[in-house]
Amino acid sequence: MIISRVAMAAVLIVLAGEGGAIAQSGGGNESKSASGAGARSAPWTTHEMSGATAAALPDVDPKAVAAVAASQRAASGGAPGTLPAADDPAGESERKVLRKPLYWAGKLFYRTPRGDFTCSAQFISPSVVLTAANCVRDPDTGAWYEDFVFALGYDRGKWIELYDYDCAATKNGWVQPGLERYLYDYAMLKVLGRSKMGHFGTHWNWAGEYREANRVGYLVGNGNAEVATVDRGRIAVSDGIVMLRHGNNRDQAGISGAAFIGGFTQNESREDGNYVISVDSFSYREEPGVNYGPYFTADFKDLFDYAERGCQ
Repeated sequence: MIISRVAMAAVLIVLAGEGGAIAQSGGGNESKSASGAGARSAPWTTHEMSGATAAALPDVDPKAVAAVAASQRAASGGAPGTLPAADDPAGESERKVLRKPLYWAGKLFYRTPRGDFTCSAQFISPSVVLTAANCVRDPDTGAWYEDFVFALGYDRGKWIELYDYDCAATKNGWVQPGLERYLYDYAMLKVLGRSKMGHFGTHWNWAGEYREANRVGYLVGNGNAEVATVDRGRIAVSDGIVMLRHGNNRDQAGISGAAFIGGFTQNESREDGNYVISVDSFSYREEPGVNYGPYFTADFKDLFDYAERGCQ
């Protein structure tokens, strides 16, 4: 059941740096619990998981998003913040199979009235999984999708661990008729148990800190979304959205929710880096090889804290 919507917050969070200033306020948080009406309607079998469709990436003109975002401009800024990545010693044996940081990512499976689907997702704390809001609920009606399960380290029908969810959460700003919703196209799931492998770090209000980023996720154009793909490219941030020019022109279905990673490193001995700075949200048919995601502000950290508390 959807919690009643909270009034839009008065505090405006501003993007400053490369892309100028943009006010963002997603208002409060909304969540769906796995208990009651949110309980799994049916178990996920291996056959059902293999038959799930990689969700199509929304086709959206970034200029249209920027145009509506620009109407929210303001004059004050938000402070940057980070949370570090961390390995978990319990996953040492699996780290010999998958390279860092791929073992923190995986596939999210979910059910909708239109069928079973998958998106990309990743741990950002021992018990919180980050993905795109378009992978958890309908932005027009606010209806939540069902039966979320996260397959950590998914690779050709195998995985390190399966995680059921306790609750799923988005910002109120995701459910609205206007394209401003793409400023809030991120969602978090509190899962049952802890990540066996550890988690990515996160960075918000980071404008000016990165010129390049890597993306880790599952796309149809590479092995039918059965293996993780790593793409690298230049990034830019403007009017509340992050552009990643990765140059991969293959079918992008399944990549929604994939992390844009600043300070990407596969060095096992390094403890810094691997910050999630956005998630893949949409692309535009006239710009092949370019994808977009929301710029993380204090609204992102607010949702993270909410999810960590079990969506309370």
